[in-house]
Amino acid sequence: MVMCVNKKNEQKKQLKDDATDPKWLLLNGLLESLNEKAMSCSELIDEIHKSTGGTWKPSPDIIYPLLTNLQDSAFVKELLTENGVKRFELTQSGKDLLVEQTKIKERFIQDTIKEAHLKKGFQVLDFGCGPGRYVFAVSEAIGATGKLYALDIAPLALEMVRQIVDKNKLSNVKTIESDCDTGLPDEELDVVLLYDAFHGLDQKAVLSEVHRVLKPVGVLSFSDIHLEENEIVSSATNFGLFKLKNKNQMTYTFIKTEKAN
Repeated sequence: MVMCVNKKNEQKKQLKDDATDPKWLLLNGLLESLNEKAMSCSELIDEIHKSTGGTWKPSPDIIYPLLTNLQDSAFVKELLTENGVKRFELTQSGKDLLVEQTKIKERFIQDTIKEAHLKKGFQVLDFGCGPGRYVFAVSEAIGATGKLYALDIAPLALEMVRQIVDKNKLSNVKTIESDCDTGLPDEELDVVLLYDAFHGLDQKAVLSEVHRVLKPVGVLSFSDIHLEENEIVSSATNFGLFKLKNKNQMTYTFIKTEKAN
């Protein structure tokens, strides 16, 4: 039994390492873009920039070597258009690779939000939601009686979220354009998701706002690939607003202190 648990934990750790590796994320973004249509290097850069909600724009020095590698591995092939612009499209092997990448991404998302213990009817805030990586899964988890607030400062990111909402006909999602202030009532939320955003935020202001809007028994589900484990725990508990409840495989769970300092 212990060996089975250890193996499962190792698999989850590998899944997290794969799905949050910057090179993996770039590869996945490139494959998803080329799956839509053939693109040139500059078009790929613009599309990836858009797909990240405007938060990151890869340079040609990053894209060209990756395209060359994929071409050598027969995952993409080069097309020469009439105007002489080189475009690339996925081969069948590339499409198969994308299927595997998508499975990894979806499994990572499901395993991550599972640790937030979402229930039907929950009121949830995705703080720093970016282009909406978790929006669909969270929306499904909380159901029609729940509400998901997707907050981000970048208008392009929120536009990507709205596209997800429209495409999937999600009726329980509302976007909030802000760097911190949610505009929500005190003690309104059951769960706040703070995934891969905290490192770039005003930490005290964000934690104060999250503390304000969480119910007394609410939880903060936290992860950040840019921070080490000791930095995550110290940052989230630094101002006396939260204390660590659980260290999970994908995330950390924090609960409110009885009294804010």
